[in-house]
Amino acid sequence: MIINDLAINEHESDGQPGPSAQPYLGNPGLYIDWRITNNDLDIGPDFEPILLANKDSVVQDVKHMIRESGLLWRCIAERDGVKVKALLDRLVLLIEEDIRLVPGTITVERSDTQTFFILGDTVDYGKFGFPASILPGLL
Repeated sequence: MIINDLAINEHESDGQPGPSAQPYLGNPGLYIDWRITNNDLDIGPDFEPILLANKDSVVQDVKHMIRESGLLWRCIAERDGVKVKALLDRLVLLIEEDIRLVPGTITVERSDTQTFFILGDTVDYGKFGFPASILPGLL
């Protein structure tokens, strides 16, 4: 979800539109989304959906993109190193299509047969990194 209301996205100091370093409460920033945990909507103690803002929202979208592409499953199943490299290159290109990310900063590093680390840089919120795996709870 993108918030286009300039009044919501103003910097407190200069009144100009743009991202805010504040957490969601009080100033949602540019991107907000519902938090998804274990393939389900995460509900707070007040029975309302928990929201993610800014970098957390972007990273969650990247995780979902990776899972929906199916490329990690294919990397784990593939034994040929050249084909694995080609699949990882495809994954990097897919992730870099997101306009909220800085092209050329995305890397996918394999730590073992089932775990990968995705690192990159967002346009507005700085660097991010997270593990990705076919193991439950890691993507």
